[in-house]
Amino acid sequence: MNEPENRGALRSSLLLTGELQTEGGITHCFKVRNVSATGLMGEMEPALTIGDRVSLRLGDTVRVTATVAWSAPPRFGLSFELGIDPASVRRPLDYEPRPFAARPAGPRKRFL
Repeated sequence: MNEPENRGALRSSLLLTGELQTEGGITHCFKVRNVSATGLMGEMEPALTIGDRVSLRLGDTVRVTATVAWSAPPRFGLSFELGIDPASVRRPLDYEPRPFAARPAGPRKRFL
């Protein structure tokens, strides 16, 4: 595999689907195997060529342009032009973080 051994960002393993559009305007669905702030590993047929530029849609909110960094069909690696928040790929469109609610202090009830 032509995948580089040293990566600049931590990866988050997952299995989601995304949409990829080539410079020629052809749209493909693909599997997202892992994602970081700077790139991802995906899987699909047909194979991509190293150096190709693609546009991606990941989840409901993430749109990003990327370059194919490596290819070992059916898997490939993409390098994002602009960094992303990897957690946003999993986040639904209407997601709003809620503040942490601490438990009230005091003795806990124990049941036998």
